[in-house]
Amino acid sequence: MIFNETVSLISLSLIIPAVAFALTVIAIWGNDFFKRLKDDKNPMEWLIIGIVIAFFGSVVDNLYWAFVLSYVYLSGHEISPDLELLGVSLNMLFRQICGIVAGYCHIRSYTQLKGNNTLNKKIWFSSSIIGVIYVMILSVFKR
Repeated sequence: MIFNETVSLISLSLIIPAVAFALTVIAIWGNDFFKRLKDDKNPMEWLIIGIVIAFFGSVVDNLYWAFVLSYVYLSGHEISPDLELLGVSLNMLFRQICGIVAGYCHIRSYTQLKGNNTLNKKIWFSSSIIGVIYVMILSVFKR
């Protein structure tokens, strides 16, 4: 139990600089982000969009876990199933989906510079297939 509390406190102390840096990045690039949401984008604009999306997802995810870890530490209780389920749902939206979109934007920026416009499609297709296969394997081995 002491190890869990120590890890939680370390994580909580790191959330503050993580959110501070992320909010600063959003503040720096945020105006450019909204200006770049037009039809034709150059590589730098794709990069800016990806940066803002990634750091936005990070802020929301970190703030949620700051709340949960603080509650768990102060109450002495374990994470409730409802908070855990909400955390998994928010994780999908703000870490995974924001990460996928940000990754797409960063790779789109690179491929526009290098001329390999099929890389995103290859990554999306192959990683999606592997993800589905992984979940199928888990389902087979679940007791």
